[in-house]
Amino acid sequence: MKKRIAVLGAGTVGSGVCKLIAENGAYMAQQSGIELEIAHVLVRDTKKNRPGVPQDVVTDDFSVILNDDSVEVVAEAMGGIEPAKTYALAALRAGKTYVTANKELVSKYWEELEQAAAQTGAGLYFEAAVAGAVPVIKAVTDSLNANQIHGIKGIINGTTNYILSKMSNEGLGYDQVLRQAQELGYAEADPTNDVEGYDAQFKLAILASLAFGKRVKVEDIHREGISQIKAEDVKIAHDLGFGIKLLAIGKMVGDELQVRVHPTMLPLEHPLCSVNGPFNAVFIDANALGEMMLYGRGAGDLPTASAVVSDVLNAFQVSKHRRYPFVAPGAPTVQVARDWESAYFIHTMAVDTPGVLAKAATILAECGVSIEAVMQKGEREEGKVPVVFVTHRTHESACMKAIERIKQMPEISAVSIIRVEK
Repeated sequence: MKKRIAVLGAGTVGSGVCKLIAENGAYMAQQSGIELEIAHVLVRDTKKNRPGVPQDVVTDDFSVILNDDSVEVVAEAMGGIEPAKTYALAALRAGKTYVTANKELVSKYWEELEQAAAQTGAGLYFEAAVAGAVPVIKAVTDSLNANQIHGIKGIINGTTNYILSKMSNEGLGYDQVLRQAQELGYAEADPTNDVEGYDAQFKLAILASLAFGKRVKVEDIHREGISQIKAEDVKIAHDLGFGIKLLAIGKMVGDELQVRVHPTMLPLEHPLCSVNGPFNAVFIDANALGEMMLYGRGAGDLPTASAVVSDVLNAFQVSKHRRYPFVAPGAPTVQVARDWESAYFIHTMAVDTPGVLAKAATILAECGVSIEAVMQKGEREEGKVPVVFVTHRTHESACMKAIERIKQMPEISAVSIIRVEK
């Protein structure tokens, strides 16, 4: 059975979709009974040569796709909000199923997209928007639908994981590794979206909504990036038996949902600590199955195209597309926690004089923060020495209050913290 689709964008992912269908199309048809044919590929410049993209299907006119009744599915690999949002709404309102790898679009405008899809019965698919080739969305919505998920921890940005892995394995500084990542194509010329945690924030908004059945807004997710992580932080963490990862965390605690993206220290024996380079992994804790981890490539042309094409095939195979009630009008909202409990790694530079440690420790105690360990690690710099505190589990609000007071101490400078998940 031949099915015609359109592809929006012919960059890394869009060209990957074309290549994958060309290379594996016959096998896919044998396995699924569906022969995919690319009817149109939307691009900005039709004269540009794109290896793997058939020139005879290239167009710069979206209306050609919209008005082609033979095209039932539109696969978008453009990224960004516009013109992707305009194209998505137009396709869905025309009854065409929309498959996308665009995490920012889905995370910010899910309600609008779902309402347009529901009105016409079209499908909205976005497996490739979270963790690339790792089938985490299918796992959460289908394979684990008999479970109540208690928590998720994910490495869902390959750029930051590559940087932190290199810093850990080779003892290199952040700036040096970032330059290497840019040279290798793992990081953009402007890496802000990745290194400051925005990319992971978009993905967590989608993943947490699906895992907990409540709409999680991007703006409700606490976000911190890795640009302030120093080589010394990584070395000290390792000496203490921890690795540092940028984690996307979702936890249901009572009636409140914790959703946060930030650098996190994990015990070296934790499975997520073994995830190196540009790979992604999601660790899931559910009431029936217990713990499990999904692992694989989170980006790249064919890995991401694999998730896109899988969604396309699934869309053609179902008689009725999935709806998402938690983004429907009037759906109940979730109470997002503004405070949570964690242990903390606090790294300061302190003047090497008597009483400084006692003064900082007193501030922590006055704010209700219990110290598990304190140590002087590393070399003296300009008359100051690195001092590290590791706390017991305490409230975020209490620790932040203490940190603000410690920053005001004239003997202390360069205070940084990393949360610890034990």
